[in-house]
Amino acid sequence: MSRLNKEYPVFDILKMYMRENEDISEDQIKGYSRRVKSSPMLKLHLELLQNWQNSIDRQSKNIRDLKKEQARIEWIIGEQAKEINTLKEKVERLEHQVERLISLSNS
Repeated sequence: MSRLNKEYPVFDILKMYMRENEDISEDQIKGYSRRVKSSPMLKLHLELLQNWQNSIDRQSKNIRDLKKEQARIEWIIGEQAKEINTLKEKVERLEHQVERLISLSNS
C-alpha cells in the first residue's frame, strides 16, 4: 500500500472505478498515481474526494445509529401499546362490575 492510499483511502475506490472503465488502461492508472503525487491540483481533488467520503461515512454511521434508536423506540411503543390494551380491558371489566354492583344495590 502506497503512502497515498494510507493518506487518502478513497484513492483505492477511485482506482477501482478507473479499472472498471474500459477506456482507461492500467498504464493510465499508474500514470495517474504518479502524477497525483507531484500535482497540487490533482492532490487537492483527491483531498476533496476523501473529505466527501469521510462525510458519507459519518452520515452512514449516523443513519445506522438513528435506525437502531428508531427500532428501540418502536419496540418500547409496541410494549406500551400492549400495556394500554391490557389496562383498557381491566377498566372495562371493572366498569361492568361497578354496573352490576349498582344494579344489585338498586334492587
